[in-house]
Amino acid sequence: MRLSSESDRRTGWTLAGTARIPLAHRFILQSSAAYVQKGARRRQSTPNGSTTVTMQVNYIEFPLMVGARWPMGADIAGRVLVGPAIGFNMSAEQTADHSLSDMPTLRDQMRRTEVSAMLGAGLDIDINYQTIMVDARYHRGLTALLDASAGDSLQNQGVSVTLGVVF
Repeated sequence: MRLSSESDRRTGWTLAGTARIPLAHRFILQSSAAYVQKGARRRQSTPNGSTTVTMQVNYIEFPLMVGARWPMGADIAGRVLVGPAIGFNMSAEQTADHSLSDMPTLRDQMRRTEVSAMLGAGLDIDINYQTIMVDARYHRGLTALLDASAGDSLQNQGVSVTLGVVF
């Protein structure tokens, strides 16, 4: 999640199960069910100085991506993927270094679903009859995260790097 040029992204974890279906010669359909941590940190001015506000938002996300896979050697294959994802907001919390009396409850302001676009690339590496998967993905939210009454139009944006084992 990116708040402004003065904010930092949250570093979080993703835990996913992924299915890959061959479509044609080199084309694949890849879908996942993932628990994803997102959020941001920003400095905010207060009457007593400034404080750091941290937003932590967690989703169950379902990307559906199409892509191409091609051999790059005897034990390695490359992949590119593109597609949409829908995320369901599971929790949203906002904390500050110093207590803010007027800090609203973030969960009450957040939309319950998020639609986003993903673009990724990866490698499949065969090691002793097992395939190790390494991916990098860019994720861009297409929907505003906050309800219209909240006034801001925040959107998620980020990069993820994943490491997994293909069964």
